[in-house]
Amino acid sequence: MNILCFASATAMLEKVSGSVMNFNAHGVAIERYKSLDELYRRLCQPKNSDYVAILYLKNKKEINGIIAMQDLFNGTKIILVLPKRDKDFIKTAYKIFPRFLTFADEDFSDISRIVEKMISRAQV
Repeated sequence: MNILCFASATAMLEKVSGSVMNFNAHGVAIERYKSLDELYRRLCQPKNSDYVAILYLKNKKEINGIIAMQDLFNGTKIILVLPKRDKDFIKTAYKIFPRFLTFADEDFSDISRIVEKMISRAQV
């Protein structure tokens, strides 16, 4: 199992990847991406394991970029982290079909619990 973390803001990338860093000791690879282009190139490579993607999408441009790549996320469980609780923003983000959605101002311990559950189900 690999965890793909995306956030274009460095501080948020640290926070997102830090929420799952404890899984690194359990043989889970954590990959970090700061641009949609980097993430796109990674998703175009062959998959050698299951993935969980944790995506911090700060604006509609990033959401639309992920929607455009949606076919590359086939079989990937997606966790979205959004910066605001704007109704239209959330509605657009749900087009990505996330397994879990949370907000940047919340505690990220819920992400850790969700990822732990996803990993344990994948190992069965």
